[in-house]
Amino acid sequence: MSGHRARMMLQLIAEQTNNFSGGLISEVAAEEQNIDEFCCDNDSSSIQEAERDKPLDTLESEREIDSLCQSNQNIESDVINEIGYASNQEVASHTKVNVENNPYDPHDDTNANNCAGSSSQKLPIIDDKYVESSDTDSPLDDTTDDPDYSSYESSSTISDNASKINKKRTIKNPCPPPEKQVRKRKRAPQKWQKNLTKKLRDSGLAYTSVKVTKKSDGSKERELVSREEKKILPACSSEKCRLKCSTKISDEQRHTIFNEYWAMADLHRQQMFIASCISSIKPRYRYLNATTKFRGTNNAYFFKLRDENVRVCKQFFMATLSINSRIIRTVIEKRSDSVGPIVEPEKRGKHENHKKVCEEIKNGVRDHIKGIPRIESHYCRSGTKREYIEGGKSVADLHRDYVELCTDLNKPFVNYLMYFNIFKEEFNISFHVPKKDQCDFCVGFHNSIDEEKKNLQTEYDLHIEEKELSRQEKEKDKRSVDKVTAVFDLQAALPCPQADSSKFYYVSKLNTYNLTIYELQSTETNCFIWHEGHGNRGANEIGSCLWHYLVDLNENKSEKIDIIFYSDNCAGQNKNKFIFALYIYAVLSLENINSITHKFLITGHTQNEGDHVHSVIEGAIKKFKKSSPIYVPDHYVTIIKQAKKRGKPYRVHEMSFSNFFDLKLMAQEIGIKDVFKNEDGEIVQLSKICAVKVTKDNPEELFYKTSFKENDFRSLVVTKSKRQCMLSKAIQS
Repeated sequence: MSGHRARMMLQLIAEQTNNFSGGLISEVAAEEQNIDEFCCDNDSSSIQEAERDKPLDTLESEREIDSLCQSNQNIESDVINEIGYASNQEVASHTKVNVENNPYDPHDDTNANNCAGSSSQKLPIIDDKYVESSDTDSPLDDTTDDPDYSSYESSSTISDNASKINKKRTIKNPCPPPEKQVRKRKRAPQKWQKNLTKKLRDSGLAYTSVKVTKKSDGSKERELVSREEKKILPACSSEKCRLKCSTKISDEQRHTIFNEYWAMADLHRQQMFIASCISSIKPRYRYLNATTKFRGTNNAYFFKLRDENVRVCKQFFMATLSINSRIIRTVIEKRSDSVGPIVEPEKRGKHENHKKVCEEIKNGVRDHIKGIPRIESHYCRSGTKREYIEGGKSVADLHRDYVELCTDLNKPFVNYLMYFNIFKEEFNISFHVPKKDQCDFCVGFHNSIDEEKKNLQTEYDLHIEEKELSRQEKEKDKRSVDKVTAVFDLQAALPCPQADSSKFYYVSKLNTYNLTIYELQSTETNCFIWHEGHGNRGANEIGSCLWHYLVDLNENKSEKIDIIFYSDNCAGQNKNKFIFALYIYAVLSLENINSITHKFLITGHTQNEGDHVHSVIEGAIKKFKKSSPIYVPDHYVTIIKQAKKRGKPYRVHEMSFSNFFDLKLMAQEIGIKDVFKNEDGEIVQLSKICAVKVTKDNPEELFYKTSFKENDFRSLVVTKSKRQCMLSKAIQS
C-alpha cells in the first residue's frame, strides 16, 4: 500500500470531523505531512489532557468516526502494517494530541527527522512495561523505530487488528527484583531534626533555631533561639490607606487567606503564590536627568476573591500573610515575567558537577570484599541472611589492605569513603557474631498484629511462665549443697590463624571448639578443647566430653553424689537418645554417681553462667592478638588457661581423636528405642521434654517432665527387651 492511499484515508476521516476542535484538525493535517516519515514524538501526558478536556460534540464526532472506521477496516489494517503501530494502546493515542502541546512542528521536515532519530532506541510499551516484538512478517514494520502513536478511535476494531499484528510479544521483567538486604540503614530525611524544623518554619508554627554569632577573635558562638508561631497582623488604617483595603476584604477573608497560605508548608509554593499576587506597573510619566538614579519598576499587590483580583497596598498584603519585605524582594528577583508568574526554584546543593568513579574500579572493590572469608554464625545461622567476618579488622583496615593490593598490582583504587559506601550499601556483612539467642516466638508475638496477638496470648503467657520457672529451678539447684549442679555449652568456633596481618586474614581457617562445663556451687570451670581435624560438634563429641567429666567427678568424690546438668535444647548435641544412653551407662558403671538429671532451658532463653566464661575467653583472645598472632590451636589452650586472673583458673582438657567414643554404637548395644513411650503407652516427643533423670536404683527406667510446673517425674520406656543382658554386656566391654 502506498503513502498516497494512506493520505486518502486520513482525508476521509478529516472530512467527517469538521466539528472537531482546531487542535485535532491540525493534527490530521500534520499527519498528512509526516506520513512517510513514520514517526511523531507525542507526549503521553498531553494526550491524556487532550482526551480529558474534549467537549461533548467532539465525543459525538468520534462516534461517527468509529462507524466510518468500521466500514474501512481493510484500509486501516494496511495503514497499521505500513506505519508499524506497536500496540493497540499506541494506536489509541495517535491523533488525540493537540499541536500546541507538541514540542515539534509537524510541518517542519527537520524536526520530523530529528524526532525519528530520537526514537530509534526506544522499546514499545504495553501496559507501562517494556516489551519486545518478534513479528517480522512485514519488511516495513520496524517496531523499535516507531514512536508512541495514538488514534482517535476507542472502538474494538483497531484493537483487534493491532492484536493480530502483535501476537508474538513477551514482557521483559514483569515484576521488579526483590530488594537486596544490606547492612547500612536506610536514610529517613523526613525524620531529620533540621527537616522537621524546616517543616515547622514553612508551616508558620513555633520552632527553635540556632543562631550563630561570630566573635572578634574569629570563634563562633551558637545559641538556641525560640521562634513564635505566625499570627495575622493588624490591617492598614482605612483613614491613611489610599486604597481603603480594609473595606474591600473582611477579617474573615483575611484569616482564610492566611490559613491557606501557611497550609502549603512549602517555601517554593508560597513564593509562587506571592508571585501570582504581584504585577508590575509602568508609570505614565517618568522624569529623569543625568543625576537621577533609576529606581526600578513599581509593583501592585492583589488578592483573588471570587475570581476577582482585589488590589491592596503592600502593608495590608504583608500583614495578611504575616511576612516581611525580604521574601517579596526575593520573589521579584527570581520571578520570570516572560513565561508567567514562575519563581526560580532553589539551586543550593543541587548541582550535577559530581565526580564519578569508573564502574571497573568499583568492581575491583566488590571483588576484594567478596574475597574475605566468611565465618559461620554460631547462634542464629539458620534464621538470618547476614554474613559474618572475623572481627579483628575494621572497614578502615580492609581499605588499607585493598589500597596496598592495588598499589602492588599497579591498579587505580578508590578512597575510603567510596569503599565504605560499597561495603555498607551493597553487602550485608557484620564483624561481630551475635552473643545471645533471640527467642523467635517472643519476637513473632511482639511483631504480630492485634488479632494474631490475641490468638497467641495464651501460648505466650505459658512460654514466659516456663521461662521464669526454669530460671527459678536453676537458682534452687544452685543453692543445693548436697548436689553438683553444672551448666555446659559449646562456645562459638575459634578460627586460626588469626593476626592483624592481611595475609592471615584472607586465608582459610581451622576451627577450634571449646565445650565449657561450669559448676554453679564451686564456680569451677572445665574446658574441653579440640579442633575440627579431630572431631566435629555432634553428640559423640559432646557426650565424650561429658563422660570424661563424670569420670573425673567419680574419682574425686568419696560419697554418692547426684548430678544436675543444664543446657540448651540443641537436638544434635544435647537432647537426643545417645546422650540419654550415656547417662544410663554412667550410673551403671561409675560407682559414686547416684543419679543424673538433665534439665533443658526454654528455647530462646538459654542464657546461663557459661556465657560469662566465653566472654572472658574472648576478651583474653582479643588482648593476646595485640601482641602476637594466633597460629595453631595450641595457642588457644594457653590463652584459656591464663584467661581468668582472679580465683580458680580454668581447667583445660585437650581432646584428640582417641578420646572420642561412638555413643551411637553404645546406644544400639544398650537397646535404646527409636520411639519413646511412657507407662501409659503414649508416644513422647523429645522436643516436649524439659527434664530427664536416670537413677542407679532404677537404671531400666528413664524419668521425664514436660513442664517445670510438674512436681513428679513420669516413667519412660526407652529400651528394648532383654535390656539387662545387653547392659551387662555393654558395661563389661
